Amino acid sequence: MMPSESRRRRRGREDAFPRWRFRRGRNHLLTGSDYLLLRCYSTLLLLPGAVAQDSNHYFCGTSWGDASDNCPDRQHCQGGADDECETPGHICFGGTTCDIRNGDGNKFKYANVPYEDISNTRFCGKDWAKAIEDCSIETHCPSGFSEECPDGYSCYGGLSCNVQDLVEEAEAQKEEEAPVANRMDKHDPRRHNFCGVSWGDAN
Repeated sequence: MMPSESRRRRRGREDAFPRWRFRRGRNHLLTGSDYLLLRCYSTLLLLPGAVAQDSNHYFCGTSWGDASDNCPDRQHCQGGADDECETPGHICFGGTTCDIRNGDGNKFKYANVPYEDISNTRFCGKDWAKAIEDCSIETHCPSGFSEECPDGYSCYGGLSCNVQDLVEEAEAQKEEEAPVANRMDKHDPRRHNFCGVSWGDAN
C-alpha cells in the first residue's frame, strides 16, 4: 500500500530534522526543531557586528552597577573574560552603560603609565607631520608598531603630543557637557517641579 502524499511530506521533514539529535543532560533530549533554533541563535550571536557592538560595553567592576557608575575609572575588558580585569575583586560585566567609543576606560588604561613614558607619544599618521597634526586618543599606537594603524598609516614615536593630556582634556570636556541639576539656587521654585500623570502622582 502506497503512503499518502501528506505522510510522505511528514516523513521527509522528519528525515531532514531527526527527532532526537543530541542529549541535554542525562534525561533530556533536544528535538530536531530545537536543534535548528539553537543553531540559528548561535549564528546570530556570533555575527561580527553584534559581537563588536556588545564588546564596546564590556567593563570590569565589583558589580554591574559599580562598573556602570564609574565608567571613566573602570577597565575595558574587550574579550568579556574575567581574567582581563587587573583590579583585584573585579570581574567583567557585559551590557554596562559604559561605552569604549565615548572614551570610557581611557583613564584606567593610562593610570599606571608614567607621564614621561615614550609610549604616550606614539601616534599614527601618513607621515611625521600628519601624525603630530592629527594626534588623538583614536590615533594613539602605544606599542610603536604600525600594525596598530589603519592601512597606509605608520606609527611615529617621540612626538610633542602626549595621550595622557588628551585623556585629561576629554574627561574635562565630558564633565562640562554633563547636566548638573544642583546648579540652580536652593531656593529656586523650579526645584519643586516634578513629572507625573497627576499632581498626586508627582507629589
